Amino acid sequence: PHQHQPPHMFSTRFLPPHSGDSCIRILITSDIHLSLSNINKLNIALSSTPAHEKPDFILCCGDLCNVSVEEQEVPEKVASSEGELSSMLVALEAIQARVIYIPGNHDPETILTHNIAEQPRLSTYSINLHNRVVRILPDLVLAGLGGSIPARQGTNPKAWQGYPYQDEEIAENITKLLDDSKQASSSSSTSPTEPIGDQLQSSDTIVLVTHVGPSSSSTTLDQRDLDQEPIHSGSTSLSRLLASPAMQGKIVCNIHGHTHHALGMARVGKTFIVNPGSLRTGHYAIMVLRKVPLGRWQIQSVDFR
Repeated sequence: PHQHQPPHMFSTRFLPPHSGDSCIRILITSDIHLSLSNINKLNIALSSTPAHEKPDFILCCGDLCNVSVEEQEVPEKVASSEGELSSMLVALEAIQARVIYIPGNHDPETILTHNIAEQPRLSTYSINLHNRVVRILPDLVLAGLGGSIPARQGTNPKAWQGYPYQDEEIAENITKLLDDSKQASSSSSTSPTEPIGDQLQSSDTIVLVTHVGPSSSSTTLDQRDLDQEPIHSGSTSLSRLLASPAMQGKIVCNIHGHTHHALGMARVGKTFIVNPGSLRTGHYAIMVLRKVPLGRWQIQSVDFR
């Protein structure tokens, strides 16, 4: 059996120190759907990248596998999909040995459990971000929620099946995650030797990572066929949460996947929304975050490829 990951996999930070901690580079992938060949092509494409332009870590926004909703109830299929997911993660680790991922609706249900202690650890250098906060730097954290909701098309409320959530559960789970992380922070030791992963500080900038994006963003609208109604894949409750005053000052961006053909960038107020597109179709993105003089983190650039 796969080993389970402990609540804290690092002591005070995920990334090693580098020049003033003022800039980090993130390779963003999503919706790989078992395309190992495209991971290998990505590795080759990035192999000649100068050292100062190499990503500090890889972020994957879900759907590494192809499990259907019906197959989530078949233990043998879930077990084999864990093995497939492990292979995808190991291939990503060959590009950069720091991988953070969330599960999508097509990934095995075992990695979608909210109990972190029960989530299987499927590779050596990866962290499942689902329902947890991971500290990247002393004042920069990732918060994640995987899974999706049903997508609607015209009068069809389930143009795409969702798993395992309904719309309102997206915001409810993210709100609970952030609230619980704040409580963990206030009740824990402030000693610098104590683990600070999974805890949220008042000075933190948050990068929110989800599989499904906000409904108000163009990055969740699938309209490949102009003869048909567009497919609305985003979460209305997530849009409301991101637009709330409390989140506008904290979440610098929401990175998501799910909607393969709506790659790009949009905004919900001050919060940027980024969809890198599907690596299965050859798309990915490189984001650079920079710390500004006032101490907050902002997006410097996003290169869609």
